[in-house]
Amino acid sequence: MHCRVNAHVDAVFVLSVKSFRDRIAYIERELRHHGIAFAWIFEHDADELTPQLIESTFAASDMGRPQQSLVLKHIETWRRCAESGYRRILVFEDDAMLAPDFETTFCAAMRAADMIDRPYMVYLGCGNNKYAPEAPGAGSPLIRTGVPLPATDAIVIDQRAARLRLEYIAGRRITRPADWLMREADAAMGIDHYWLADPIVEQGSMNGRFTSVLDRKRIRRGRVWSWLRYRWDRWRRRTLNRDRHAEMAEDISVASAALRRDNLAVASARAAAALVGIGAFTGAALANIAAGVMVLAFLTAPSCMQRIRRTWRQPLGKAAVLF
Repeated sequence: MHCRVNAHVDAVFVLSVKSFRDRIAYIERELRHHGIAFAWIFEHDADELTPQLIESTFAASDMGRPQQSLVLKHIETWRRCAESGYRRILVFEDDAMLAPDFETTFCAAMRAADMIDRPYMVYLGCGNNKYAPEAPGAGSPLIRTGVPLPATDAIVIDQRAARLRLEYIAGRRITRPADWLMREADAAMGIDHYWLADPIVEQGSMNGRFTSVLDRKRIRRGRVWSWLRYRWDRWRRRTLNRDRHAEMAEDISVASAALRRDNLAVASARAAAALVGIGAFTGAALANIAAGVMVLAFLTAPSCMQRIRRTWRQPLGKAAVLF
């Protein structure tokens, strides 16, 4: 049965690989839970790519077959959008994890997108724990931003954007993975990027739900490392270092007498968080000490509980606090 999500797009596509049985079963359950009807993109699996197709589509680069396969699968969605005359499409990769309020937020975002008069893409996720800075007093769920697209796990594009992307790749061979290709094509062709103030999708291969098949570092470090690192970065960025101008003005208020102490505590926690990131590459001792300092500094901030409550209320905020 078609739900409200399908009412706001002409098609929903899921990119997967025919042999990825665990991911196929997962995304089927996930989208069924949200009542979303979709079509598979199984074309261009890595083991089916011919030398002729690779030679005609890609120039020499460090991309492997899996990355080239993903690029071709995304291009397939652009072609289907253009050839079928779809107004806009929603595209998921097979490790997309949807927030409980996905439908409500998505529909509000699409109503806002109806007012956009230029080619556009809407990014629904938070790849690499990247978040768009929200302008003070913004009334729209969409934020036009120059933040580089960090992933391609859940995106919406309109037909104008699909046609412009196809035009962009028509005269060149590709050297970039999917996210980089979209960044470069959209910048060159005048396609605007919009993010959500509060993302409604996480990528399972980034947060440890699945083993990555594209990122060599995540493959080498394993799912446990990805699980821990993702939750650490999410908590740090959403609770400590979310760059939002409205945060203090609207949601967090501290008595003037305590403001200086609050600023100092939060600044100290942020500095310690940065040292944790450095320690992840230079040594566990530094990371452990910095983590302790960060937690203690944050707990001494007068705004500590307000920040935690604010994060808790966001679509993926409960997971950020709990994990």
